[in-house]
Amino acid sequence: MTAPHPSLDSPAATTAPTDAAAMAAGAALLRDAAGLAQLGGWALDLPRRRLRCSAGAQALLGLAALPAPGPEQLIGAFAPEWRARIGAALAACADEGRAFDEEMELDGGAGGGLWVRVLGEAARDARQRITGLRGAIQDISGQKHFQVRAGNLENRLTATLESITDAFFTLDRDWRFSYLNRTAERLLQRERADLLGRMVWDEFKEAVGGISYTEYHRALRDNCAVEFVEYYPPLARWLEGRAYPSGDGLAVYFRDISDRKRAELALQRSNRAIQLLSRCNEALIRASTEAALLERICRIAVDAGGYRMAWVGYARHDAGRSVSVEAHAGAGGLEFLRAVQLSWADDAPADACPAGRTIRSGLPLALPDLTREDPALFWVARALAQGWRAGAYLPLGRGEGRIGVLVLYADAVFEDGAQELRLLQELADNLAFGVDNLRLREEQRRVQAHIRDQASLLDKARDAIIVRDLGQRVLYWNRSAERLYGWAADEVLGAAPAVPLDEDAGAVRAATAAVLASGDWSGEMRRRRKDGASLTVEARWTLVCEDDGRPKAIMSIDTDITQRKAAEREIKYLAFYDALTGLPNRRLLQDRLQHAMALCGRGRHAGALLFIDLDNFKTLNDTLGHEQGDVLLRQVAQRLQAAVYESDTVARFGGDEFVVMVENLSADVERAAAQTKLIGERILLALNQPFLLKGSEHYSTCSIGATLFERRADIGELLKRADLAMYQAKAGGRNALLFFDPAMQTAVNVRVALEADLRQALQLGEFYLHYQPQLTDAGRVTGAEALVRWRHPQRGVVSPADFIPLAEESGLILALGQWVLETACAQLARWAGRPETAALSVAVNVSARQLRHPAFVADVLAALRRSGANPARLKLELTESLLVDNVETAIAKMTALKEQGIGFSLDDFGTGYSSLSYLKRLPLEQLKIDQSFVADALGDANSAAIARTIVALGQSLGLSVMAEGVETAAQRDFLLGLGCHAYQGYLFSRPLSAEHFEAFLCGAAPP
Repeated sequence: MTAPHPSLDSPAATTAPTDAAAMAAGAALLRDAAGLAQLGGWALDLPRRRLRCSAGAQALLGLAALPAPGPEQLIGAFAPEWRARIGAALAACADEGRAFDEEMELDGGAGGGLWVRVLGEAARDARQRITGLRGAIQDISGQKHFQVRAGNLENRLTATLESITDAFFTLDRDWRFSYLNRTAERLLQRERADLLGRMVWDEFKEAVGGISYTEYHRALRDNCAVEFVEYYPPLARWLEGRAYPSGDGLAVYFRDISDRKRAELALQRSNRAIQLLSRCNEALIRASTEAALLERICRIAVDAGGYRMAWVGYARHDAGRSVSVEAHAGAGGLEFLRAVQLSWADDAPADACPAGRTIRSGLPLALPDLTREDPALFWVARALAQGWRAGAYLPLGRGEGRIGVLVLYADAVFEDGAQELRLLQELADNLAFGVDNLRLREEQRRVQAHIRDQASLLDKARDAIIVRDLGQRVLYWNRSAERLYGWAADEVLGAAPAVPLDEDAGAVRAATAAVLASGDWSGEMRRRRKDGASLTVEARWTLVCEDDGRPKAIMSIDTDITQRKAAEREIKYLAFYDALTGLPNRRLLQDRLQHAMALCGRGRHAGALLFIDLDNFKTLNDTLGHEQGDVLLRQVAQRLQAAVYESDTVARFGGDEFVVMVENLSADVERAAAQTKLIGERILLALNQPFLLKGSEHYSTCSIGATLFERRADIGELLKRADLAMYQAKAGGRNALLFFDPAMQTAVNVRVALEADLRQALQLGEFYLHYQPQLTDAGRVTGAEALVRWRHPQRGVVSPADFIPLAEESGLILALGQWVLETACAQLARWAGRPETAALSVAVNVSARQLRHPAFVADVLAALRRSGANPARLKLELTESLLVDNVETAIAKMTALKEQGIGFSLDDFGTGYSSLSYLKRLPLEQLKIDQSFVADALGDANSAAIARTIVALGQSLGLSVMAEGVETAAQRDFLLGLGCHAYQGYLFSRPLSAEHFEAFLCGAAPP
């Protein structure tokens, strides 16, 4: 074992006598911290070489069996390779007062090889001499193990974006939005069409310089994933975000955690206020002088209450009615107090500190957010410069008895200013009462008056204060104890076990033994009220001794924490269960799945995941409303639980997605698959039964993706497989069960690679245009349709059938469509300068995303303006499917462009959902007969009839009709017989480059 440092080895290392009261107070602080933060505490008395530990610290260090451990035992509790380091840290702290915070491994024989975080600082006496060390120890083994598994998280980011409950968006390296899912639209309160292609910092200016701004830049700069929590004022939401860099930019997941943060902040405020009041009550009890009390209250407010600065000022009755600073604590406090004006006079300057106003009015004042105060005020500017965000000014004393003010500054805004102010005013009232009692005690200087005043002080305290002798007979019972437990003082004084206050006699005996051994004890206890109700209290016991040191009684200060414990249980429940259905949530499912995979390896069993997505759930939400959607989700959850075994897990994954984890399947793959199939069919049958919504039957189905798993499977990969299988089941017609096939993953990988190449194609200039001639029945070329082509450096020419749908789905069609429009307009302008091509028109296809984009009209006109092309020679081709949604908006945009001379053609006519009611309102010039009808017209009577009807309809509406896909003379002749005089197809020419197109015009045969 490493030898202790001389400062730790010899009592002569310090000359200061041990301050027993200070050491006891330090130990109480450590135990309070352990109760709230689940830490173990330790304290080392250097002169006595005595180590004291909380129960948690003893268990971690393996020192519970030692009667009087010292520094040697503390050092020896660590693994051999860490002993020199902990010894050096203790020595430096003892010699120089240097605090330490280390992560080390405990000795296997003592702590089972656990990793712990150990913190320590010097304890000093009134002359600032080091008399001991104190600190905390925390088991961080789980965090260490988690770090090992952190590398596996990347595979979990490929879940289908539109179906996840987290908000998700991507940014390119120019900080422009390239994708948002529906949840992101809802949380950001912006339409994706408004954001795509725009810079995030232009659209969300308030985020510039904030946490997310810094973290996003760090992610791209350092090429690392980042996580953060940030409050975004414009949305009034707390957001939890994760960002992952790639070659294309950033992928960002985030979620609204406002409810959780509010609960956390409420719990923190409650704990802070409870602890602050309790600690201040202890200070009031122990105070010997007024100055010491004020300094102690300020220090407790900073150390235990979490405030940045606290000070107490007394109202002076001099000519200027000044305010004297009696005590203060916290960094920057003295400089601030010296700089600002402190006066409680009626004519005090306007920029004087509000402390004087509080003394003058006798009313508490809360400034929950100093950034909302006038920054021109000198005291406001100085406070903000110190990093203070909120302030509370609390009068000491009431009416004519006002003596001064207690001021607290915090580094965060008061979320619930009224509640915090009420609790703090209670503290100020207790402090004022304590000051009054100390002054009275000083005047009377009699022991009897001191006892009476102290008893009165205890009766005013918020906490229950009870004094019992060593036989558990009650000697003192304050009014708060009467309020808390229901028994009056005369009912319990002198009583022992006859009053059923303690629920656990064993716990009382253990606490009594602890306080007799160490002088004090703290912890949680279950107590019972007079009416039989049970409650949880945070108890702090202190041993009261005779003058000769013999134990006499035990004083207990009890704080009711029943509501806090209930809030903690509620927060824990919300962290692992879905609030709507009561099912396990994603986090709990992943924990159980990890456990199930471990059992698979030991028990020679397999398991399965079934990923369930309700079919057409969005339609139900849109028609019956989200309230009925929630009713359906609850009924689905009940049926899923009824359809599986009790040992299986049913979880809500998010939205209308559920996951069923089945355990204890056969180790044989075929049998396990058959068992899984049987369970999936039961689920399908259960969900095919009618649901009762608003008193009527509603039918719903689901699509299920299934995959088997064993011990070494990756959780993210398993969920992705089941998700892929579910989408294949949905694509195959819905209401079906489908097992994962590796071919699905291969197809997804190919698609992802193609999309990545597609994103770079525009920048690399891999796209080009071909033009297919459009002719009359006389053979005259009237124009051309611009058709985009992609020449990939490795794949060669990629078919438009492969990349156009992908561009539509990924949102890249906006940039690609604009490029096609710009290029076609530029070519149109060049042709306008040549006599043989000046009369040509160019048709450009418009996608659904382009038409729906708010800037569509402006983008088209801008392309014409930049190129100088004649709008009358540009024709935009729309498909019928574009006009199904939001017809009125489409008509308005088309009309605006029509007024500028631009023409419109309805492409693939006859294949969509045309309605004569809106067809006659559209500003069209032309209908195009789809090539499928042209190809079948000679052999299929129905296709011929449709072609004939389209020609007749066009003539009746005064529209020209063009047939596309004309490949034979017989087809042309048939169309001519119907009255169709315009054609496009391979009979005349395939799509040509601009140069070949011009040669074609001159009579050259197409290449």
